[in-house]
Amino acid sequence: MFLIDGAMISFMKKFPFPGTTMRDIIYYSENHLGEGYLSKRSFDETVEEGKKFFNQNFADKYFKAAEETRRTFFEIIKKVKNSNVSQMSNEELADLFWELQDCVADGVAFYCQSQHEPLMAAENRIREIVKDEDKLLTVVEPYELDDINNGEIYWYNLVKDKDSISKDDILSYLERFSWHMWNTHDLDEAINYYKNKFLDDKKTDYQNITQEIIDSKKRHKKKVISILKEFNNDELNQLVDLFHRTTLGRMRLKPTWAGVEFLAHNLMDEVAKRLDIKVVELVSYYRIKEVIEALKNGKSLSKEELKAREESYFVALEDYKEIFLSGKKAKKFAKDNYPELFKENTKEEIKGTIVSKGKHTGKVRVILSENINKVKELSKIFEEGDVLVTDMTQPNMMVLIAKAGAIVTNEGGITSHAAVVSREFRIPCIVGTHKATTTFKDEDLVEVDANKGIVKKIK
Repeated sequence: MFLIDGAMISFMKKFPFPGTTMRDIIYYSENHLGEGYLSKRSFDETVEEGKKFFNQNFADKYFKAAEETRRTFFEIIKKVKNSNVSQMSNEELADLFWELQDCVADGVAFYCQSQHEPLMAAENRIREIVKDEDKLLTVVEPYELDDINNGEIYWYNLVKDKDSISKDDILSYLERFSWHMWNTHDLDEAINYYKNKFLDDKKTDYQNITQEIIDSKKRHKKKVISILKEFNNDELNQLVDLFHRTTLGRMRLKPTWAGVEFLAHNLMDEVAKRLDIKVVELVSYYRIKEVIEALKNGKSLSKEELKAREESYFVALEDYKEIFLSGKKAKKFAKDNYPELFKENTKEEIKGTIVSKGKHTGKVRVILSENINKVKELSKIFEEGDVLVTDMTQPNMMVLIAKAGAIVTNEGGITSHAAVVSREFRIPCIVGTHKATTTFKDEDLVEVDANKGIVKKIK
């Protein structure tokens, strides 16, 4: 709930950058499964606004503002860590909570610039210039190490340099790469996960893994430079730079919303304690301003309302006017006004955006954006060549991605995590299908044709 609520807060601020403001958006969640959509008007507006990134000065202003948001976020995190939250009054706690969540909302907004729609015009322009899909997918991928790569190198250096790993070692790692704690609210479970991962990785060829990450980037750099020299086009160079900066910046922004509960665990624990609920309930069912209201005025959500939101909730902006409903009212409103949310795909075939070419037939494993321990459990049944079907991939899924024969996601574009890692692993990947996780189920045999952008069930 916090993530989508933060997005609504930020969109209404109307930042002057494509993707950071949406006038119409809906999000419906039922039994912890959520779907979000833009209206056609917002989609078209965002794509058109994306042409502003063709101007280098405008792009520079965006990246400067995004980096400033990241800097402010970590200043607030430092303030939170240094605060004796248990001694604060409810009003002081509410103010600190709002200061953090307001900045998180900004981080979500700037992160949304890296979604498919704001970059579609730039993507299409590159396609017009190079006239080759393989070259397009090659040049948009940065050859610099991103924070996922840096995280892997940092981890495998720990594996190389230490005979055993301590809790402090793990916490230092997670502090630097906090998005690994996305959807993970139990620190002890996380510590145990990484202790076991350390032992497992000691058995791998960790030195070659680290070197291959670096070498693959060097090989990729040569390919990109070769294509850019072939066309010798200043506009192409500028647009490629836009994609590289966006992809790298995307991961730099990710800690501003993914893993916040870990970085600010003292604050989140204290807020949950005063509202007499668990942290996972706080972030899953409370809206941000409801937390402020509960702390300042004692107006907590009833157990009945928490249960209703667990069942379903609907949140939307319609021309910047907010709608929120929960429980049976949410489901009825969504069915009456947005019946396409409930329409089943009877064709057993879906289409999406090609981000890594190839073709693969394999058994489906449907996995949502789960916490690290859930991913660890699933890795025991995930076999080499299985097709990873998910809403969106996360860095904590790398243990699964390394085995996958192909990746299919509901969300994403050519700068998404799934796009980047699939190209690094050289496996077929189709993103932005919207319905992959509801069209296919575990054990389905599917053909992923990432040359045509089609996934279909065979049996």
